[in-house]
Amino acid sequence: MKLLHKFFCALICITIFCSCNSKNSGENYDFTFNLSANPGNLDPQLAEDFASIDIIKNTFRGLMKENSDGSITPDAAESFTMSDDGLTYTFTLKDNIFWWNNSEFEAPLTANDFVFAFMRIFNKSSSSPYMKDFLCIKNANEIYNGNMNFTKIGVKAIDEKTVEFSLDYPYFEFTKLMSKTASFPCNQSFFESTKGRYGLAIETSISNGAFYVADWNYDPYWNENFIDLRRNTANFLPSYETEEGETIQGEYEIFPRSVFYHIKSAEFDSQDFTAGDIDGYKLKNYDKKLFSGKTYSAYQTKSYVLVANPQKTISDERLISSLAAFTHDFEFESENLDGNILERGGGIIPSAVSLMGRSYRGMVSDIALNISEISPQRQWETAYKDYPDGIGDVKITVPESFPDPELVYDLTDAWREIFGVNFLVEIVSDVEYDLKKGDKNYDIILAELSTDENNPRDFFEIFSDEYDITFSPDLSDDLDKISYAESLSEAVEILKNAEITAVNSGLIIPLFYGYEYYITDENASEIEYIPFSGDVIMRKAKMY
Repeated sequence: MKLLHKFFCALICITIFCSCNSKNSGENYDFTFNLSANPGNLDPQLAEDFASIDIIKNTFRGLMKENSDGSITPDAAESFTMSDDGLTYTFTLKDNIFWWNNSEFEAPLTANDFVFAFMRIFNKSSSSPYMKDFLCIKNANEIYNGNMNFTKIGVKAIDEKTVEFSLDYPYFEFTKLMSKTASFPCNQSFFESTKGRYGLAIETSISNGAFYVADWNYDPYWNENFIDLRRNTANFLPSYETEEGETIQGEYEIFPRSVFYHIKSAEFDSQDFTAGDIDGYKLKNYDKKLFSGKTYSAYQTKSYVLVANPQKTISDERLISSLAAFTHDFEFESENLDGNILERGGGIIPSAVSLMGRSYRGMVSDIALNISEISPQRQWETAYKDYPDGIGDVKITVPESFPDPELVYDLTDAWREIFGVNFLVEIVSDVEYDLKKGDKNYDIILAELSTDENNPRDFFEIFSDEYDITFSPDLSDDLDKISYAESLSEAVEILKNAEITAVNSGLIIPLFYGYEYYITDENASEIEYIPFSGDVIMRKAKMY
């Protein structure tokens, strides 16, 4: 009876809310976007593809949430505490959060929903890909290695609204782990009712967040595929005005009435946006013509560096160090170096990468090169003597998607004049670029470093995974220590030393930081774009 009472009260609030808002308030709009792939699985403990995670972020609430600036704030949690030794986190849940789905299943969110979610992660029969992400939790390693039953994972419900996590060792970004979709709750009763089809269809998908899946159609042989999210009225607690004229702030306002996704290839995004068929989309590269007169946000998520092919003569550490030292002091000139397209950079990790909600680049300035007292030209000449037959022409391979190839031409012109070697720039299609990179068919390549996670370590792993570059035998071991860092300062020091090693390795040349973008209709506001992952959070979105 209490549940039904709460539900009808929410409906009454909606009526008040809708009647009190003017036509131009921007609320109750039906947003439309493209989703470039069909969600594979709306099960937070299993889903890995970006389409599924985008939908999950809009239909579930975890204990914590990641914001567009990288900060981590409470979501389903009203508050949390950490013990003095950093080994116990206790989260208190908010009231008035309910499960709801298209078949009108309703139940309150409880601490047991989080306990069950983590048991699913560590139950090997679930085949969750996320077990290794939570090895800091008590008994996780023993369970992972098959030495303990998954029910012993260090997560327990103290009461209906309190969930406690015990850790084997302190981890400075534990609250960030609680913002990952894998840590989102799972209602055991509903899960068991789906008989192995949890998250695979409308009737077996559920929500404890802002929206629920109202309709979902996907047929690979049909062009009109879609997924339709509707406002979760069980959780909608809007602001309203009292008879005395006082505005009462809603506990959980959901401004859009619906969010409709066409499931179609990303190649249609620009066309559909220009035609006014969708309200926004994410772009990897700057488009001056498209951005004119539109609203867009830029996030510095990329680094551009030159990487020498380790199989070619040019990869001689002394030669690359000479080029790097010269490039360090080279003055690039371009209107694109405006802090919104490209920015001159002397490191590997761009400023959107954060630790505990703070920009890493804001804590660690660009890395200084250990430049020899010998001029770059003299250093080059000394090394060059070891190659009596010369090194031939050196090609710099640049993808056509790079925002300003002229900057590379200007640099290589200067190299040619100073070092007396014919440096040639080849601009290739992105497809050809990927082939050349995969086949190691280049001398020096302009590498774009970008990741799908706001994780600084990933920027180093790209070198070994994609370019066969190893900076030092100990660097990987040093980066492993981040997983056991007890404080922000300890993690920052590890990353700083890794950057110093990489930048001064004589294997790469840092050049620029780059951006990714989210563009919206000029009348839209509060669409929250999460850089790196590309998730678009719609709860507060409005269209005026």
